[in-house]
Amino acid sequence: MSPFDLVKQLKPLYAPSPRHPAIVQVPELSFLMIDGRGDPGASDAYEQALAALYGIAHTLKFTVDKSDPERDFEVAPLEGLWWADTEAPTIERLQAFVDAEGYDVRGRHHEIHLGDPRRIVPQRLKTIIRHPVSPHR
Repeated sequence: MSPFDLVKQLKPLYAPSPRHPAIVQVPELSFLMIDGRGDPGASDAYEQALAALYGIAHTLKFTVDKSDPERDFEVAPLEGLWWADTEAPTIERLQAFVDAEGYDVRGRHHEIHLGDPRRIVPQRLKTIIRHPVSPHR
């Protein structure tokens, strides 16, 4: 039996167009997470958080696979809620897109790193950015 793969089950959420933003409905899901703040590229805390999350996720995966192979799963990509300042031009482009779609930007964004940022050079790291939106009032 193949392991449960959240990325395959929710493909539109993990394989967006690299050229065109899209509005998606993200279902309520449970995650392992650590909140943080600051520049991820210059933060020892960020590196420690990554190591902890990957360590826990892979330990859990191998424990479940060994004890109950029917419940085996693939470790999904890291979803970061590490609060850093977003550049103004990025927000302006996002706002223009969501305005055209009939939405307003709300809350903080999060990032999904499609690969381990500790092992991939930054220029090759693929990242999905999700920003909560709500319909215009």
